[in-house]
Amino acid sequence: MEKTDLFPPEIKPVYVGWFETVWFDCGWAYEWRVWFDGQLWRDGPDGWALSDQNVTWRGLKEQTT
Repeated sequence: MEKTDLFPPEIKPVYVGWFETVWFDCGWAYEWRVWFDGQLWRDGPDGWALSDQNVTWRGLKEQTT
């Protein structure tokens, strides 16, 4: 599936669910999936809120069922 471009942290997703995120640290970029609950980024649907909510993210270009 095709992915969107990266969105900056000040733009939040419209949908609740899993998103691919990109974290930058010391010149390195790390990618992994995190959950957006409609307000906060979390480590899973019932998980802890991430301590750093400044998340650069991307999703799928088309909604899946």
